[in-house]
Amino acid sequence: LNFSVDYEDKSGTLRIFVKQAREIAAADSKLNSSNT
Repeated sequence: LNFSVDYEDKSGTLRIFVKQAREIAAADSKLNSSNT
């Protein structure tokens, strides 16, 4: 799992971006993808 974390001081918002995810169970077996 590869991700980055971005924090904005002004709004106090913490954002996490998932860049790469392997070996995660697919939510939709037909499309073999996940929204998470």
